[in-house]
Amino acid sequence: MKTHITHLIAAFYLLTGVNAQDYIHLKDKSFIKCKVVEVGVDAVKYKNYPVKDDAAIFTIEKYKIIEIAMEDGTRISMDQSKDGGIQAEEFFYGQKTQAVKFDFFAPLNDNLILKYERVRRPGRTFEGWLGIPGVGFDLTSDENSRPAGIFIGAGFKFISVPDYVFSNMRRSHIMKGYYIRPSAVFTIHSYDQVNSIWDPNNGLTQVKERVSVVGLGLLVYGGRQWIFDDIFLIDINLGIGYGFTSGNKISLYGFVKPTSSPLIFNSSLSLGLLFDSKKKK
Repeated sequence: MKTHITHLIAAFYLLTGVNAQDYIHLKDKSFIKCKVVEVGVDAVKYKNYPVKDDAAIFTIEKYKIIEIAMEDGTRISMDQSKDGGIQAEEFFYGQKTQAVKFDFFAPLNDNLILKYERVRRPGRTFEGWLGIPGVGFDLTSDENSRPAGIFIGAGFKFISVPDYVFSNMRRSHIMKGYYIRPSAVFTIHSYDQVNSIWDPNNGLTQVKERVSVVGLGLLVYGGRQWIFDDIFLIDINLGIGYGFTSGNKISLYGFVKPTSSPLIFNSSLSLGLLFDSKKKK
């Protein structure tokens, strides 16, 4: 009798093992009823249900999967982004995620610009900057315009991914690559302006006046950033947008603004250092 019971128990486990079913839930809302054979680095291997010993083994890429529900109740999440996992957070573990920068050519335009960048998530960073007019070299005119004031800007960088994604492909650094950066810039500054006035008694005379400007710029930048040894960076970009100033003043400090157009242009080459505020254990 005991032998028959043992055989029945063995047959039960054998049948449940053969017919055990898993579910692979896909990002397109469908699912696959199957028996998972292997969860690899880039793909999952499975046999279609009902399972047979000689059944074919199929393979599906992990980036197409939301999660796997195993027959014992275990759930395995495939936490990868829509870009094929090329920007999965675990790829960038241990890398520095903040940087301070200096606009290399800004002093030649008589201003100082300092920038700060911080990673929000893979593929997106926040960047802000502070500019101080009058700190640099005035190479644009013979007159000393004595600029003073401040301008601040901010924007989000959206870092691009390759057109095609291959197995095991990823970016080498979380802050590296081509990007676009929609940005807003606010400025309040003043400078000396020399106006030529015709006087019937004295002829043509020049009068200097202090001009105050409040301005707003809305731009889109395109650029590329290189990272060297997780320490040093070079960032180059070009921006175009619209600028608005109080009283229809021409100047929007730090930008090229044609007199007859609201368009503004800007470019920069920045050098910087990376750091991370988190203490590594």
